[in-house]
Amino acid sequence: MKRKVEEDEKNEKIVRNLMKLPSNRRCINCNSQGPQYVCTNFSTFVCATCSGIHREFSHRVKSVSMATFTAEDVAALRECGNEVINHQLPNRQTQLIIF
Repeated sequence: MKRKVEEDEKNEKIVRNLMKLPSNRRCINCNSQGPQYVCTNFSTFVCATCSGIHREFSHRVKSVSMATFTAEDVAALRECGNEVINHQLPNRQTQLIIF
């Protein structure tokens, strides 16, 4: 049990540090400052408004402050994040990414 709590705390710290990266300081969809959610389908940081829209499309969204993140979630955020998506779709206009 203690090991699980320690792992959850470690993962939360990593996610919060990833959220501080310049590319993750804005919502991937609407560019608003301070996203507080992660869309785990795309491993991107999104704001509250866009998180609701993602949920309407049955995307998995987690609150950075309320949810626990698995090692897989953290690895995906490290590999992807907003910067990678922005480089993969450089000509997209600010809009909701729906895959």
